[in-house]
Amino acid sequence: MNPDVDMAAPEVLRDNQGQKRKAMMNSVSGPRKRLAVARDVKQETKKKSDIILKTTPLNSKTMAKLGSIAFNRIIESEAGAAQGGESNLRVQILANLATKRPLSDSLITGLIAHISADFQGRIGLALQWLYAEWTAQPDGKRYHAVLREVLGAMRSKLKASDKLLTMFLLKVPQIPNEVYDVLHDYCLDTMAPERMHMGLCTLRDLALQRPPCRSAVLSLLLKYTVHQNESLRMAAIRLVTTHLVPSPTFVNPILTFATKLLRSLITEKNESEKKEDMDIETKEEKNKMEEDIDINEPKNESDFPEGTGEEEKKEKASETKKGESGFDDEDIKRRLLLYFHLCAKRPELLNGLVEVYCKVDAKSKQMIHRQSGSFIRSIGMTSPALLTLIKNFPLESKTFILGVLHLLTEAQSPTTELVSIVKEVYENRTQDPRFLIPIIPGLTKSELLNHLPKLIDLSSNSVKTVINRILLTKSSLSPSELLIALHLMDTKSVPLKKAREAIQLCFEQKTVTRQEVLAKALQQLVDTNPVPPLFLWTVMQAVAKCKQMTAFVMGLLHALIVKQLWNDKLLWQGFMKCCKMTLPASIPILLQLPPAQFEETLQKAPPLVEALFNFQKKNPKQIPKNLQSILASFESKTNKS
Repeated sequence: MNPDVDMAAPEVLRDNQGQKRKAMMNSVSGPRKRLAVARDVKQETKKKSDIILKTTPLNSKTMAKLGSIAFNRIIESEAGAAQGGESNLRVQILANLATKRPLSDSLITGLIAHISADFQGRIGLALQWLYAEWTAQPDGKRYHAVLREVLGAMRSKLKASDKLLTMFLLKVPQIPNEVYDVLHDYCLDTMAPERMHMGLCTLRDLALQRPPCRSAVLSLLLKYTVHQNESLRMAAIRLVTTHLVPSPTFVNPILTFATKLLRSLITEKNESEKKEDMDIETKEEKNKMEEDIDINEPKNESDFPEGTGEEEKKEKASETKKGESGFDDEDIKRRLLLYFHLCAKRPELLNGLVEVYCKVDAKSKQMIHRQSGSFIRSIGMTSPALLTLIKNFPLESKTFILGVLHLLTEAQSPTTELVSIVKEVYENRTQDPRFLIPIIPGLTKSELLNHLPKLIDLSSNSVKTVINRILLTKSSLSPSELLIALHLMDTKSVPLKKAREAIQLCFEQKTVTRQEVLAKALQQLVDTNPVPPLFLWTVMQAVAKCKQMTAFVMGLLHALIVKQLWNDKLLWQGFMKCCKMTLPASIPILLQLPPAQFEETLQKAPPLVEALFNFQKKNPKQIPKNLQSILASFESKTNKS
């Protein structure tokens, strides 16, 4: 037999041998036939083993080409493999082959493009490849590079609302630092809120579900809670306080960070201490992130260009803008908000806030007032921790507690417990009437009437709040009762000017300017003895608001004549002004005056003289005889002039 037989020779030999065995089978029968066949097969097998197969070695270029063709054919066989139930085998082969290819190979680029074209359907292939790379090289260099390339391809392909990024990163074998850089870029994409949200949610899930990632992820998220971009800052604060604070693993680091931020506002701290308080990063974290998320004092050198000749003015303007702490409004706000949101979850933290409030400068206190509204409302007036604070607050924080009380009661009436605590604070600790304003709806009528003079003697803004609280809430005083009480206050404890301001504020509310309310109050006041000094001033306000009350007012003026109001200088002046204001309806009232007072009225209010002349021409018989001579003398004086 020829040892150099070609590759087709075995097939030819097998055919010839088969024909021989068939002929032998035909010539022999029975046991002899079977033995003969077995002997012949053995001989033929021995001959076959003597055949030597030789193949021509392929050169490297051809091998690479064939390998690429095979690799691409496996990639393209996705549908066929799935149909034949061999998808897992296909994925394993591709993953193992990929680990043997240089990362610069076009096949690797093609594989990444193949994965990113349908990431949802091929996430298993990506993960299998990454696990193969991670296992193949302990140093992880190729693994990191492949993961970076896959994430880069995902960024351009995934929709912002897709959760595949999170699911993918939860399953990869390891999270290197490059992943945090990628997620950092996602979070900083504030022009695309959905992408920012995707980055934050991925960080959240990594923190909760991958323990080795917790430290790095928490550091990133905490830095975002003080980021200069408000959208990112508020989203990070909500995420941290809602999802991480409930976990015992995270709560203490978060509270420590927030407390250091808050305490950095205390002016006694020097700049190096402030910087240390703000810095919770490890040395391994990158300077890039520090620049993007600088929570120390912003660099304002660009605000003071050299050689302008106006540096001094700008420095003074900056000093005005910044408080003693050296922080502007935005700096202070960023240091407060995380702690405020934590207070909403844990009201007992309010004690720490109050402690800091007592030590910060006026600008920081102002910002605390301005930013505390939402979280105080969310805590509510039934919180035991908040009620305890109101009862035992440091006196240096009195203004803050007053603000808290107003926030708690601006939209709802105070609870019985809150009213009781505030009354106790007022009586035993402060004696400051401002503490009574928020609980006005909870005071009894006698309590409110008793405290009213002190409340009206407060500043104009406070008085306005008092009036609004009484008139616009379910207080124990009706509008008419309030008007009466304001007139009857002792002028020794409340100046007339303050009382008049309070009455004027009442007229700004529709609940007071209704005719029936005014009539009820004025009628009771005119029957008072002595008549309050501001009565006629209020009557004129009533006429100005309700012209239809003129007839009713004439009755009041008549009652005052009966009471000989001219004995009270203030009332008498008011009477003359009111008569002038209500002409011609007031002429019959003027004609009821005694001669002396009638003459004085004409002397001090010349417009009344002309009105009386006109009235006399039309109704000469209605002028009383004892007044005719007085009116005639004024007429002659007028003619002479």
